[in-house]
Amino acid sequence: MSRRAFNPTAEQRRWVKTMVAYGAPEAEICLLIKNPQTGEPIDLEAFHKHFAAEIATGAANTSLLVGDRIIASILGRDGGLLDDRERLRLAIFFAKTQMGWTVAKRPKLVCDPIDGEDARRLENKIARLARGRVPPRLNSDSYQLAQLEPMRAPIRRMLTPGRRSRDSL
Repeated sequence: MSRRAFNPTAEQRRWVKTMVAYGAPEAEICLLIKNPQTGEPIDLEAFHKHFAAEIATGAANTSLLVGDRIIASILGRDGGLLDDRERLRLAIFFAKTQMGWTVAKRPKLVCDPIDGEDARRLENKIARLARGRVPPRLNSDSYQLAQLEPMRAPIRRMLTPGRRSRDSL
C-alpha cells in the first residue's frame, strides 16, 4: 500500500504565507497543516519541501504592505493618517528604522562661545596677571588694590622662571 504525495491546497498555502508573515514559528505552523491522507500534521521536512515559496515570500509581502501603508500615511494618501503630528512621528520612526537616521548628540553649551574679541581680552588679562600688573581700571580704586595685593606676591613667585616653591622641594 503506497502513500500518495502530500499536495497542499490553496487555502493551506494562504495560511502558511500569512502565518510566516506574522512571524509564527515553523513548528507551530506544521501543527496546523494536516495531511488529508493521514489526518496528522505534516513534519518540518514536508513543510519546507511543499511550502518553500510561501516561506520565502510571506515576510517580504507583509513588509511591502506595511511599508506601503506607512508611506501612504506619511504622505497623506488615501486612507492615511489625518493628524499631522502622528504623520510626523511616523515619518521620524520610518527615518530612524529604515533609513538609518539618528538623533544628533551635540553637547549643550553652558555659555556663548568665545569670539575673537573675547579671546584677545582673555589673553591680555592672562598676560597682565603673569607680569604681575593690576588692570588699569582697578588702579583707581584703593579698596580693590588692597584686595589684590596679598595675591600678587605668590603669583609673581610662581611665575618667576628658575625658582622653586616650597611644595616642590
